[in-house]
Amino acid sequence: MHKDWTDDSTFDPICMPTFKQYDALRMALADEVLQVVEDSLVDTHLDTLVKRIQPVDLDLLKLIRQRGLIHGKVITTQKEKQALMRCKVRGLVSPVRIKGQYYKYDITDLSLALLDEKGKATEKAKQYQT
Repeated sequence: MHKDWTDDSTFDPICMPTFKQYDALRMALADEVLQVVEDSLVDTHLDTLVKRIQPVDLDLLKLIRQRGLIHGKVITTQKEKQALMRCKVRGLVSPVRIKGQYYKYDITDLSLALLDEKGKATEKAKQYQT
């Protein structure tokens, strides 16, 4: 399918400052939409994740929160590797490419909310025990 109007019409060149302004606004809008999507994921999936999360997954998330970005070589045991895989699938850990060679893993907003929620649940349980 050929578009005849592209052959018959003449188009003015796009002014570069206008294009840069448009591109900056487009990128800002894309960032806002991505943040809204991440916030809705936290709202909809947090309760399910609190119920399904395993202790080894929580330990991995706490390790990443304490140390910052971690390399895959830090994870040595099979249980930790499975925990990393579960966390990646659930969107709790995201790979970040460093210097084009290595992947390091960082926690997402969803995992931060999950850790906060589990911390609150632990505090409530301790209050009931005393």
